[in-house]
Amino acid sequence: MNIRDIALKAKVSVATVSRIMDPGKKGLVSPKTRAKVEKVIQKYHFVPNRSAQALSKHSTHTIGMVTPFSPEIVRSPYFEGLIAGIIEGIKPLSYDIKWIMVRDDEAGGLKLNDLMQRHAVDGMVFLAWRLMAELVKEIEKRTHLPAVLINDYDAHIRSSIVYCDNKPGMKQICAFLAAKNYSKIGMLRGPENVSPDAHERYEAFKAGLKQHKIGFHEKYTEKCERFDEQSGFHAMERWYERGDLPQVIVCANDDLAWGAMRFLQKIKVRIPEQIGIVGYDDAPRSEWTHPQLTTVRQPTEEMGKAAIETLIKLISGKDRKPVQIKFEPQLMIRESA
Repeated sequence: MNIRDIALKAKVSVATVSRIMDPGKKGLVSPKTRAKVEKVIQKYHFVPNRSAQALSKHSTHTIGMVTPFSPEIVRSPYFEGLIAGIIEGIKPLSYDIKWIMVRDDEAGGLKLNDLMQRHAVDGMVFLAWRLMAELVKEIEKRTHLPAVLINDYDAHIRSSIVYCDNKPGMKQICAFLAAKNYSKIGMLRGPENVSPDAHERYEAFKAGLKQHKIGFHEKYTEKCERFDEQSGFHAMERWYERGDLPQVIVCANDDLAWGAMRFLQKIKVRIPEQIGIVGYDDAPRSEWTHPQLTTVRQPTEEMGKAAIETLIKLISGKDRKPVQIKFEPQLMIRESA
């Protein structure tokens, strides 16, 4: 069976079948006609020849998911959520996905168009894109190329981006802690040199304390080199050895919070009776720690789906200008603070 056979069986034109097979154009066909054609497609188990489609339409029906060449991508619950959302977004479409990992030593010299052609993709979603900043500069110059960034937002971005606003999340944390009469509040900071999100959360933390007339003290902060649990453990260890711990510690993400909790539990410090802990991201494990982690939910799966929806619109031409979609975080109050 080919597309002409399907058109003949359904008594419609080849162009109509072609539109139905294209996710970006199937909405142009009436529901009644679409149902009739899809019934024939299912009856004959028709699968379109992607190679032929690519040649005729200059399309591969493949989306590239671009990440740094780093094992942290598969270790991090944050990236797990985003990737799960991306897969859920692609699942109902007639698109395939290709994972493209960019090595540090090639990130500076890559050209976006070359990357798309080399991997034969119609468009790309970028995770941890700050580590591939030169590519993003090219996206901003060549806005017709379909590409969507996720998170690490700043006001100067001129590309399509899906992100979660950090400021309301930290604002909610500080309001919650102020209402519980905490006066000595500290923070485990993320790697601000590579993550604008980490820097923004730190600045929002300081602003939140000021808003509630709680003093900020640099001695109540500790920097972490990475966003992982081990970094949180060792940062908490250094802080404990230095002495003068605060009443509660806000962590730049959940991994750091889990590491801090693991160290405090090792030395028999009770959470939250002696020291409270707050995370950020609301990874699934947060509900299963003991005590359960109070944290801020960043809707990563919804963001991954939105990135795919945005990208498909760019590929199909429905959106011709950069699209920016903002999600709001939500404080999840549990047991650790």
